[in-house]
Amino acid sequence: MNLEDLVIECIKHGIRPCCVDYDKETNSLCYELDGFSKSGTAMLEKTATGEIVLKARYNQVTPIETFEDIARVAYEWYDNYKDRSPFENPDSRWKPIFEKFGWL
Repeated sequence: MNLEDLVIECIKHGIRPCCVDYDKETNSLCYELDGFSKSGTAMLEKTATGEIVLKARYNQVTPIETFEDIARVAYEWYDNYKDRSPFENPDSRWKPIFEKFGWL
């Protein structure tokens, strides 16, 4: 999937970018997605080599090929911090997606 197709898949699943920016280095747009538990937001972007990655807090960089890859990162952020307040519950936009994939 290319970057634009991934963004369309996010929107179809109710995950709308909260911010769009332009990366001069790659001459492409990058999309900020929210609801990633303690990370807050994650940036979906294309690297200079053309790889699509999701960048989250603590310099976490995950290669992305499908919408499920994005959802898995969001779930991992929820799962890793669900024992801490105020992160006990998944973001309401992500919860039905986590259930769909059988993670909740």
